[in-house]
Amino acid sequence: MRNTRIRKSCLAPAAAALLAGGVVVAGVPVAPPIAVAQTQDPAQGQAQDPALQQTVTDKEQHAPAGTSHVFSRGHADLGMRLDGGELDVQLRDDAEEKPIWRVLDDVVFDVSDKAKQQLPVDGGYEFTGAQSGQEVWVLPQTEVQGVPWLGWNTQSPALIAQASRGVTMEYLGHQGPGQMSMFLQAGGFEKPQELWNSAQPTPQDLWVDLNTHTHANWVFTEPGVHRVAMGVRVKLKDGSEKTTTKVLNFAVGVDPSEAQNSSWEGELPKAGAAGSSGDANSSNPNNSANGTDANADNSEEGSDGGNSALPWILGGIGVVVVALLAFGFLSLRKGAKERKRVEDELWGQLK
Repeated sequence: MRNTRIRKSCLAPAAAALLAGGVVVAGVPVAPPIAVAQTQDPAQGQAQDPALQQTVTDKEQHAPAGTSHVFSRGHADLGMRLDGGELDVQLRDDAEEKPIWRVLDDVVFDVSDKAKQQLPVDGGYEFTGAQSGQEVWVLPQTEVQGVPWLGWNTQSPALIAQASRGVTMEYLGHQGPGQMSMFLQAGGFEKPQELWNSAQPTPQDLWVDLNTHTHANWVFTEPGVHRVAMGVRVKLKDGSEKTTTKVLNFAVGVDPSEAQNSSWEGELPKAGAAGSSGDANSSNPNNSANGTDANADNSEEGSDGGNSALPWILGGIGVVVVALLAFGFLSLRKGAKERKRVEDELWGQLK
């Protein structure tokens, strides 16, 4: 089983502070391949990205079960809900003026040729099963007109009120031609962050904090009807655990009607079948963010002990940088005697 999490930048707050102080670090903007990461959580995302700001209520409209729908464009989330004490996952279709919740069995995601993108020629995306420069079908992390913009959220008020800490989204399997993968791309020189991959063993766990809203890249290498089995587990405050299993239906480069009557072939995998806890974050420190943190080679798996030192290292570097900036600023305004006093004081604090 792979347990992973979404990396968060530790340098962003320091960079913002330096820029606010009038210090500019030279750099060249780099166009991100595929997409730029957009995550939303109470601490940072909602304030930073207006495109991801939304309010979810338990009074929103629900389409009657059995109402077939082809989702071909606009914004939608896989929304985790508690209804009558039972866990459910539905599509929160936000493509029109008012959001409407849809039963996933009634929905086909139309991944038309408008979703075709070419993988970057400089490599780094071989985990998708496609080669550099090859065309693939992508449901993007950032919105593209005429293409489904599919994410997930844990913003249902009932879920927030009853869940203990968060939920675990499980990748349970894929049926269809070629390979399916899902990843985050932070842009710049950041490596793509692999979340789910049909070429890897299942289950693949994705820890999701409560009250968060995230989008990622969904990649399909071949056209055809694709089915993705996903499970969700949640531990409630009363100590009980709820699970559910759903199948997502994608029509990739084919007529959506081909997928409308599609169903999982054989026995459908069940959420939590591997015996892991519904509160995955409590048993694995890697499962402690809004999603996952794994590269294609899983080199970070089980190595959170090394990563946990990074904020401390960066914090120390930040202190040194601030000290040097303060000293440089005073050097322009004070005499040699004052500079010597400030220098001794600052470096004495750092020892």
